[in-house]
Amino acid sequence: QRGGLGIDSQQSNRVVATKWLNIGDNVTKYNEYGKYLNLLLASPTP
Repeated sequence: QRGGLGIDSQQSNRVVATKWLNIGDNVTKYNEYGKYLNLLLASPTP
């Protein structure tokens, strides 16, 4: 059973790591969007 628990914990750790990677990816996209908005707002309107 200990071996089974070890596998379970590895799988759950992988799931958590994947979730954090997804969050990081979303934050990166959000930051890129924010940079674009800042450039848009900073540029003088014609």
